[in-house]
Amino acid sequence: MRVGGGSLKALVVLCVLAIAAYARLRGVAAVVRVAWLDTVALTLPVGQDLPSLLALATGASTVFRPCCWASVWVLRWWASSWRGPEGRSVEVLVAGLGIGAVIVGVWWVSGGWANGPSTR
Repeated sequence: MRVGGGSLKALVVLCVLAIAAYARLRGVAAVVRVAWLDTVALTLPVGQDLPSLLALATGASTVFRPCCWASVWVLRWWASSWRGPEGRSVEVLVAGLGIGAVIVGVWWVSGGWANGPSTR
C-alpha cells in the first residue's frame, strides 16, 4: 500500500480497513465475540509473562533463565561481529557501546526513574 506515496486508492482502502476493524471491535460482531470468546479464560498460578511460565515449568528463578539466554545471545553476536575485519575497528566498538548505553538509559528513564519509587 502506498498511502504515504499519494495513492488515493490506497488511502480509501486503508480507511475501509480501519472502519471494518472498528466495527469488528465495537459493532455487531463484538456481541458475538464477548459472549463466546471472552468467556473462555485460563487462570494460571503465576503471572502470564514468559519468565514466570518458564520458572513454573523448570523450577528455576524468574531472573536466572532470561539472564542465561541474554548472555548466550550477547556472546553469539559478539563472536559473529569479530569474524569480519569491519567488526574489529575501534569506531564500531565505541558506536555499539554508545548506542547500547543510550538504549539502556532510555529504558531506565522510561521504566524506572520516571515512574517513581512506588513502582520499583
